[in-house]
Amino acid sequence: MHRRALIVLTLALPPVLAGQSPPAPDLPNAVMFEFIRSSVLPQRARVAIELPASALSPYVGVYELALGLELDVTLQNGALHIRSSIGSAAVQLWPASNNDFFAKDVDAQVTFVRDASGAVSGLVLHQYGRDRPAKKRR
Repeated sequence: MHRRALIVLTLALPPVLAGQSPPAPDLPNAVMFEFIRSSVLPQRARVAIELPASALSPYVGVYELALGLELDVTLQNGALHIRSSIGSAAVQLWPASNNDFFAKDVDAQVTFVRDASGAVSGLVLHQYGRDRPAKKRR
């Protein structure tokens, strides 16, 4: 049993720590894989606050996370949504404060950054124990 857990950790942990999705479970014990994947970084409970749509609109835009990887932040039905340019589905962002947001569907948080004039100039994606800055492009 310990050897199997070590194999699962060897396969699953490096991509998770690198901010990537773990590989699909093709091991005989997929239940163990799912347990380890879901318990590597437990999601803590977060509480959303109310913000009017007018406070959210400055965050709308395209942010460059890495060369060829953009995050598209949109405002839909009074809520922010974020979607990766690599084809992921949009995820709603819930406000924790005026600049800090979190997703309920995945363990990820976003902090929007403002420049000296107060304009939104970027964001920081907090996920898998990493802080990844992204500049606002448009």
